[in-house]
Amino acid sequence: MTRNSSATDYASLLAEEANQWCMSHPAVSTEEDGREAARLIARARKCMQDAESERKALVQPHVDAQRETNSASKASLSGLVSMLSALTDRLWVFTKAAEDRKAEEAIAAGRRAHEAASASVAAANAYADAVDDQSQGEIGVDVLARQEAAAKAKADADRAYREAQRREREMAVRYSPGKDMGRAITARNHEVLCVDDMGAAMAVMIPYSEGLIEAVLTAARAYRKVHDRLPPGIGTRTERGI
Repeated sequence: MTRNSSATDYASLLAEEANQWCMSHPAVSTEEDGREAARLIARARKCMQDAESERKALVQPHVDAQRETNSASKASLSGLVSMLSALTDRLWVFTKAAEDRKAEEAIAAGRRAHEAASASVAAANAYADAVDDQSQGEIGVDVLARQEAAAKAKADADRAYREAQRREREMAVRYSPGKDMGRAITARNHEVLCVDDMGAAMAVMIPYSEGLIEAVLTAARAYRKVHDRLPPGIGTRTERGI
């Protein structure tokens, strides 16, 4: 078979040739069969190596161009990235202090609302007692005054409740970025994953992630290069084959 200039084109022809051989040889039965199979294996491996070399040759210019573009972009943005970090850190210090102050104010407003609600209940009870006392014939009971006091206490409690709710809503500090600059800038909660128990996590996740196993083995090889031994928990086995 004459090899084409492209390894990828040749791969299709070689695959068909190997397929025809396998169709006519369900098993390797003789030394001649073994030699033919070995030659096909060698040619296939060589073809795969050549195809990979061709792929790299085609891709490398694009990889180099991409690397140069990424490097230039990163260099041009490095100053801005540093300043953005500085600005963010400073704004967070100020925002955190402002939020702490607003939280204290909200707590105080909530406490005042609770006290006003208790006073309102007490005034309402006093009014009810005055009505009852008057109905029992007690002299000098000022029902109207008690009613007015209860109404005022209720209005004060409602106002204190609304103020507490407003304080709670306004605890987050927001900054308007300006027209067409996106959403408001404010502190937000960000989920950060933490490894609390590596062993427990690995035991649960490994059955569902082949990539995790490969990552562990890659790390083990790197460990062996440094320490000249595999880390605890990583072993080796011998697999014999062609």
